[in-house]
Amino acid sequence: MTVKRRFADIDEGQLLVRVANPDASGTPLIMLSVAPGTSLGLVPLMEHLAANRPVYAIDLPGTGESVAPRHTGDEEPPLPAFADMLLRGATALGLDQFDLYGNRVGAHTAMEIALAAPARVRKLIVDGLFIFPWPTDKVPWDQPYEQPSLESLRNNYTPKIALDAMGSQLTQTWQFMRDTSLFWPWFVRDGAHARNVGLPTAEALHDKTVEVLRAAATQHLVVRASFDQDWRAQCGELEKRDTPVMADKNTVPFIPRATLKTSGRYDAWYTTGDKLKALGDELDGFLAG
Repeated sequence: MTVKRRFADIDEGQLLVRVANPDASGTPLIMLSVAPGTSLGLVPLMEHLAANRPVYAIDLPGTGESVAPRHTGDEEPPLPAFADMLLRGATALGLDQFDLYGNRVGAHTAMEIALAAPARVRKLIVDGLFIFPWPTDKVPWDQPYEQPSLESLRNNYTPKIALDAMGSQLTQTWQFMRDTSLFWPWFVRDGAHARNVGLPTAEALHDKTVEVLRAAATQHLVVRASFDQDWRAQCGELEKRDTPVMADKNTVPFIPRATLKTSGRYDAWYTTGDKLKALGDELDGFLAG
């Protein structure tokens, strides 16, 4: 499956879009990735899902090669600003109605889109929200790591990357990406927070470092916007709507009508082989049903 690049023109500039099987019949699928990161990480899952539909993976505004929302100085735009840009990007691509998949920050953004434009989103897949503080009354199973505070995550999870003449941003970003594979959260570097999943390949680590560096000065904005958004309120509103939803086990308690996704959250570095096929088949079944 060939995945090609194109741009969607909107008022602020352009959004980078990766496209697979654009001439296929069926409802188009828009995919939104984790951040830090870009749509490049979604390519393996795109290739699986594009067998039966057109698939468009968009770099979130302010990440990769997508323009950031208009802002001045230290201003941090709210999540609806990012959702609005993506909706206008979908319009520019000629996508009136579509299915929507979001992973982590992409999931928060996808929910915002589904709430803002319910007539345009046919089906929604929520693949792992940032749920903090951890609500043990709703999700009683143990978590593998001690959970950080929401404030700590907001301020540290995706740092502003300063550019300087010595190029320190290069090593800073490489170490940032490396540590996201070693620890959760990556900025608490001790044995209690070790992920124990091993490093990705050198090529994968290089590619993600380069993708983050493309928008070093703005890549933190959408992450902080997602942390600022009231995820409980988002879930509560989705529970009232008619849009079919599939969600991971941590999210379903907050959207009880959602179909449970059992195959685990997608991770570009570690969801491979049989895990990737199982996830792709499950998502394909939900979208096709």
